[in-house]
Amino acid sequence: MVMNGFETIKVVADTQMLPFDCGNTELNGFLFNDAKTHLKERIAVTYLIIGEGRTVAYWSYLNDKISVSDMNGNRESFIKRIASRLGHEIKDKEYESFPAVKIGRLGVGKEYAGSGIGSHIINHTKTLFVSEGSSSGCRFITVDAFKESIPFYRKNGFEFMSGRDRKSETRQMYCDLLQM
Repeated sequence: MVMNGFETIKVVADTQMLPFDCGNTELNGFLFNDAKTHLKERIAVTYLIIGEGRTVAYWSYLNDKISVSDMNGNRESFIKRIASRLGHEIKDKEYESFPAVKIGRLGVGKEYAGSGIGSHIINHTKTLFVSEGSSSGCRFITVDAFKESIPFYRKNGFEFMSGRDRKSETRQMYCDLLQM
């Protein structure tokens, strides 16, 4: 991903972490305390946008799926909300889940909030996982959105997975890569 004046890099074991503050202690902590561990343990891969002597933004990818259990085990809800997007009838016992990539964390530095960098990351992700050069099948992007980030994800085409987490601090959301 190329942005004017900034560089995108993948976090590796010897990556020098530059200053970063998005205003969220949990997101800041992941970058400095967990990103390299998640890479080493093959849980998630993190990318940085760097420039001006700091980390401008970061995000991480991990594998995920959307399954019937995400709809409280309600197969009818799963078919109506998720499987119906295939454009053909789903047979009994067919498609109990669909492959997804999860954006495990996404943070934009406070100085860059509202600049469009977060949406640029989402659009890059969509392009990356629908391209013919993609290394794996992937139909959806999923996130566990903090309540304050829900408007951002809605603006970027994400929908709520279900209503079961309505009162939680985070909401499961998804975006269909073929509905871009």
